[in-house]
Amino acid sequence: MNEHQMKDRIDALCQAEADCSFDGPALPESVKQVEDKLGVRLPDEFRQFLQLFGGGGPICFAISGIHGTSPLEAGGGTLLGDTLLFRSKFNLPSHLVVIQRDWDDNDAHCLDLSRSNGDTSPVVGFDLFHGTVTKVAKTFEEYFMAFTEPYVDGG
Repeated sequence: MNEHQMKDRIDALCQAEADCSFDGPALPESVKQVEDKLGVRLPDEFRQFLQLFGGGGPICFAISGIHGTSPLEAGGGTLLGDTLLFRSKFNLPSHLVVIQRDWDDNDAHCLDLSRSNGDTSPVVGFDLFHGTVTKVAKTFEEYFMAFTEPYVDGG
């Protein structure tokens, strides 16, 4: 998916959802700072998403991102904050990075960096109570397409 297609899908999503917003582009240096803090290397497709949009979506189920002005902010809704919270509170393995969570601390969707090829990583669901993972999508792009499909294609 190219940048234009991704932007069109985000525009459709935010037109359909009143409480929807995106952080705006994250600088490459900001992405690197977050990677260093988490001790990971994000796949290129997710790095591209962060550098274009920063993260965001409907307020109750947004994609965890990086705020452009404060990349090491570890609050809820940030890639860093969500991952650190789930690592400390739910023993999230270090090869998983939270890319989407709900605000009731139910299962999180994560990139599985242990199966990354550098360009892509599968997205898995992490069961907080059992510590198990289930495959959700082969890549972040596939995940993003499924996440935005109801808004773009009318349901």
